[in-house]
Amino acid sequence: MKNIALKLSALALGAAMLSPATASVIGTPVEAIIKSNAKQTTYYTQNWNGTAGRVNLQTWDVSTKEGEHFLALCIEPGVDMKTNKQSYTEFGDFSFDRNGASIDRLYGLFYGSASAAGGGKESLSFQLALWELYNDDGTLSVTQNGKLAVLEGGSNADTTGLYAGAGTVVARANAMLADVASGKDYITKYDYTVYRGAHQDFVSATVSAVPEPTTVAMMGLGLALIGLTSRRRAKR
Repeated sequence: MKNIALKLSALALGAAMLSPATASVIGTPVEAIIKSNAKQTTYYTQNWNGTAGRVNLQTWDVSTKEGEHFLALCIEPGVDMKTNKQSYTEFGDFSFDRNGASIDRLYGLFYGSASAAGGGKESLSFQLALWELYNDDGTLSVTQNGKLAVLEGGSNADTTGLYAGAGTVVARANAMLADVASGKDYITKYDYTVYRGAHQDFVSATVSAVPEPTTVAMMGLGLALIGLTSRRRAKR
């Protein structure tokens, strides 16, 4: 199970839960408790093993004894989340090995609203879009030849039923994917850090530091002065 969440302070567990791996650690262990945030059953016509059926979309709330709370999502569908108290240790930087630029755009455009208090269905739509980008070809359409195809309606037996609320979640996920595919501009950027545990790993999504406008101006002034000084010396 892989998850990613927003790093609120020194701790950075996140929205990309990874399978455990053996490696040295570079940080102090932290404890986290994981509870269900939102859940929605929907219908897919195709998944990684070529079958149709139902899928339970779910997002989680992660908290620590220091009082930090943040949204967690999964990037490994079909792997169960360990929800009992776990200890995690910072390992290092993480980068997505598939569709990294598209996932960065998804986070930049929508993670803020998905992780907001009461995000609910928005977080589920974000989860579905994240699954699609990390594991497939960027479209949930049943007319494509991807590994995951999801309908706005449908039951686990056929396409005549409708899980309450599923249509809204899938439609919103499709809208997110469309904005990502269009190359829509975004401002907020994230850095990702791996936190390893005995049973599952997390990847944090931390807002990247952006220099203040005055800092940028001072840097520009400093470079200009350096350039001017160097030019004067060259004339001597």
